[in-house]
Amino acid sequence: MKLQLIAIAIALTSIQCSVDETPSIEQENLDLVYKQELDLSKQLPNAVFDTSKKGLYVGTVATSDLSFHQKIYVNIENDNSTNAQISNDDGTLNYLQGRKLPSGNDEYIFSGDIGNFKLKLENNGVIITEATLLNKEAVINTVKSTSQNKAFATLGTFSGGPMTGTWDPIFTADGDNYASTSVNIVRDGGSSFNVTTPSGTYTNVCTGGAGVYTTVYALAAASTGNQSTLLGENLEFTIVGAATDITDDCTSTPSEGLAITTSTWSWNGITGTITIDSESLPVF
Repeated sequence: MKLQLIAIAIALTSIQCSVDETPSIEQENLDLVYKQELDLSKQLPNAVFDTSKKGLYVGTVATSDLSFHQKIYVNIENDNSTNAQISNDDGTLNYLQGRKLPSGNDEYIFSGDIGNFKLKLENNGVIITEATLLNKEAVINTVKSTSQNKAFATLGTFSGGPMTGTWDPIFTADGDNYASTSVNIVRDGGSSFNVTTPSGTYTNVCTGGAGVYTTVYALAAASTGNQSTLLGENLEFTIVGAATDITDDCTSTPSEGLAITTSTWSWNGITGTITIDSESLPVF
């Protein structure tokens, strides 16, 4: 009788374990499907988090040797999930799963096949540290995207004198135009800078005769009465581009048709040029 009771108890325990384990397996499968179908670049910022630390962050990432340079999207519960997405040059996506650390200081760690990084929520954005991608040190800078001011990251590079690196303006939607919010700069070798006081807009205007549509893009970090500094020295840069198309009316012109006509920078006696990937610019 005792043996029968023991056998029944073991059977019940096995059944209970199976019941407990099933949701876990199903959840893993759901997570896998969710991650595969997710594209944070198409996700809209949740208005609930417009004035919160949480939400959707948009920016750029570059390894210290500049061998990898792409856009990044960081999701802090914007859709009740915590994850990040980094694009590849061929358009495929890398996902990093995020989890909150038990420190109680709004700190998170993100990890995936491509690498990992730590993130801390601050009142004015996020601080990202200890970033490693493709087994190399990396620099990540982001800005908050909100339902009223959606953020767009742009990829660019610069060269001049002894310096080369990335030059990535980030824009936020401002009515029918885009305002420059910041510029992420990473020098070859890993030193990085974030210019938070650029001026200028990316806008489109309809000029000329009927049906001639021109998109104008102009961005300056320093102009009369508006100086931007980098390590205590004035930083000045100007980027101007335009695209003209013959249309029946003033409808949108794709950013891909934009030709950069002026692209220069100067700092601490050094001058150089900037190259912007026009395909990464926001589309009207």
